[in-house]
Amino acid sequence: MDGAFPDLYPVNFFPRGISIDPNNDQRLVLYEKKGPGACVVDLNAGRMTREISPQDGCHFYGHGAFSTDGKLVYATEAYLNNQQGTIIVRDAKDLQILGEFPRYGANPHDCSLFDNGNLMAITNAGGEILSSEPPAVTYVEVSSSRLVEIIEMGHEKIITGHLFLTSNLDLVVVSAPRDGLPIDSPGGISIRPFGGRMKTMSDPENIVANLTGESLSVAVHEPSGTVAVTNPDADLVTF
Repeated sequence: MDGAFPDLYPVNFFPRGISIDPNNDQRLVLYEKKGPGACVVDLNAGRMTREISPQDGCHFYGHGAFSTDGKLVYATEAYLNNQQGTIIVRDAKDLQILGEFPRYGANPHDCSLFDNGNLMAITNAGGEILSSEPPAVTYVEVSSSRLVEIIEMGHEKIITGHLFLTSNLDLVVVSAPRDGLPIDSPGGISIRPFGGRMKTMSDPENIVANLTGESLSVAVHEPSGTVAVTNPDADLVTF
C-alpha cells in the first residue's frame, strides 16, 4: 500500500463479517447480513475471486468461521420464511455445501471457534419478543455436534448479537432489542466470567439508559480486563 489511501477490493454487496483462512491469511471470506451476498477475496490478487450462494431458501446472516485446520467454512444463514436459521458447513476449497451444523437455538447470528477449535460458540438471537424461543449462547462440541452448554441471557428484551471470548474463556455478549420492540429500545452489554453467571450491565444508570439501539462491536483488552463496545445509534463507545 502506497500513500495515504488503502487498497480497495470491490464486491457486489455490503460485507458484515470476515473470516480469514488459517492456511492463507491473504484469502478472506466475506458475508452479507440478511442478504444473498458472500464471496472470497484474494488480497494478493487484489480482487474478489468467487461468489458464494446461500442455501436454497436462505440469506446469509453476516458471520462465519473457518475450522482450525482450514478445511471447512461455517456460515450463519437465515431462512426467508421463519426465524429458525441454520449454520451451513462448506468445503473450504470449493465452497460446496456439506451439511448443517447444530445450533441448539433459533436465529443464529455470530459463531466463533474456541478451545483449539474443539468447541463452537453460537449466538442464537431467538424469536420475536412474544415467542417461546429465548435468546442464548450455545457451546457445541465440533467433533460430536453435542451440546455442551446453553447460556441464557436472563433478560427478555435483548437478543444475543456478537460475542467475544477471551483466552481465559470469559464471555462478553453485545445485544440489540428483540424483534417486535421499537428500534430505539435499549440494547445491552452482558459479561460472564468463566464458570460464573451472565450479568447484563445496569450501572451506571445514566450511561446504560443511553445505550439505545444495537450494541454492535465488541473488543477486550485482556491485560487490563477492559471491554470496549460501540453503540452506533447512540453515538457512544463505552468501556
